Amino acid sequence: MRPVEFLLLAVFLVTTAWGLGNEENPHWMLRSDGEPDEEKCAICHDEDKNLLSSKEETCLSCHERTLHSGSEEHLRASAAQVQTLLPPKGKYGVEFPLAEDGRMYCGTCHLFHDPRVDEVTLAAPRTLPSEGIAWEIRQAVERQVRAILALRPESEVQWSFAQESTGFLRLPLTESELCVACHEREGNGR
Repeated sequence: MRPVEFLLLAVFLVTTAWGLGNEENPHWMLRSDGEPDEEKCAICHDEDKNLLSSKEETCLSCHERTLHSGSEEHLRASAAQVQTLLPPKGKYGVEFPLAEDGRMYCGTCHLFHDPRVDEVTLAAPRTLPSEGIAWEIRQAVERQVRAILALRPESEVQWSFAQESTGFLRLPLTESELCVACHEREGNGR
């Protein structure tokens, strides 16, 4: 797959991945009767509930590293860089788990377990903001995708952003809360 096609596929996946019904989504781990769905658990865990792979490899077994803007940069950050920006435990009422080596991984920002199982708060889906860091990232991605599509006018790929942000975030994006949690110490207050 060429890089352009890969990027377009990634954008499509972002817009549709969380639209799956709870029955198909492995992150929703309880059956309709309220009992854990062992088949879904077995996607990532062995019988003793240990991960089958590292935290990062577990995420990447289903999701692409570059699924959304900023993911590659965050996953590249060293453990030392992460420690300088990570908020103190409990400051925002959520934990920001790190990979085994102290770096960020998908689960640092995204919930990976069904909130009914893990007893974590699910950030409610919100209409995406029209300002702030999240909006700026969205605009940058849109410009990049449009530039790539302009290079391939024969492409029939249709794409669009989801109309709401994902609810599978540790903090919402409404006021860029998730971004600000780590980036507020940087020069411009974020």
